[in-house]
Amino acid sequence: MNGITIRLIEPGDKDRLLRFFAQMAPDSRSFFNRHDGNLKWALRYFEGADTQAMRRWIAVQDGEMVGYVFLWDVDTMIPWLGIAVAESMRGRHFGQTLIETAEAWCRQEGKGGILLTTAMANVRAQVLYERCGFDRLGVHSQSNELLYLKRF
Repeated sequence: MNGITIRLIEPGDKDRLLRFFAQMAPDSRSFFNRHDGNLKWALRYFEGADTQAMRRWIAVQDGEMVGYVFLWDVDTMIPWLGIAVAESMRGRHFGQTLIETAEAWCRQEGKGGILLTTAMANVRAQVLYERCGFDRLGVHSQSNELLYLKRF
């Protein structure tokens, strides 16, 4: 996409990340950042925590963060994926580009696939994941969310 750079998160990105989370609409917050959970995990990067167990990329356009994709449990054969797209980028298939970034890293590292969960009410995300080749496996026993897997 024009003018967008996708790169690994850097120490100077904290304010950009905070603005990104602040711009989320209520539905995005409820699906992606319930009880500020993903924000708290994202801020751990700036504390120097869990930098080896995770990979985090941000998408930047005109100095502002417009996307976030991350993997955790990267020391396993099938890491977990999380993704968020800025409200201004919805409907442009930008989520697919973010997923492709994480998938390329996984393939390069010899991973066997990617797992993710999403809320049953998050139909927009379900369409995205299925368009990107993820298979719906059922309901995750711990989160009670839909469980998706993409095998390589």
